Amino acid sequence: GTRKAGGPLDEGVIFSYSAKGKYTVLHTFDTTTGPPVGRLARDSKGNLYGALSVGGSATACSGHGCGAIYRLSPDGTFVILYSFTNNDDGRYPSGGVTLDKDDNLYGTSAFSGAGGYGVVFRLMPGGDYSTLYSFDGTHGTNTSGEVLNVKSNLYVTTLGGGAYGNGTVIKVSLHGGGTVVHDFTGDDGRLSAAGLVQGAKLLYGTTSSGGTGDRGVVFSLKK
Repeated sequence: GTRKAGGPLDEGVIFSYSAKGKYTVLHTFDTTTGPPVGRLARDSKGNLYGALSVGGSATACSGHGCGAIYRLSPDGTFVILYSFTNNDDGRYPSGGVTLDKDDNLYGTSAFSGAGGYGVVFRLMPGGDYSTLYSFDGTHGTNTSGEVLNVKSNLYVTTLGGGAYGNGTVIKVSLHGGGTVVHDFTGDDGRLSAAGLVQGAKLLYGTTSSGGTGDRGVVFSLKK
């Protein structure tokens, strides 16, 4: 897992925690990389992949990095795989990354992109980056949490936008393009708190506000 603060430089760490309760710091972040965000993904070789909320090699975001995707190898080697540039590729990842069986990485950024409100992206093992979907406000703004990969589609939650301005759930094709599968009304939740998890027939998620008492909800949604 990751912590976005603490460690020797107070920029966060990557850690392991064994079944017997042993806690080990695997990597310490510094001011050149910035703090991590979201969950990690792990491949069959034991490599860990994640996202940085800021940092990376680009300096297009007021002179500092716009976020990045990284890999930590089992031997401790840390590598930046992609740095966001604040253009159509987006800026500031809003969650970690999701890994498929072919080792493609999927994730989201919270801002920029062609529509100005973030993107859903794919990063292939060879380093090729592509934007699969750009949020434009009408279909949602500012993603929250990681993407969920279900067969040939990615499911993403947003904090705002949509028909009622309370956020949406969007299904994005791996070939590009997306459709809104739910607009939050407020009564059924608003401001998605994280991504989705998959059940046998339904998807499940949470919102941080809306519902009875405006304290948030746990919801289910047909695929």
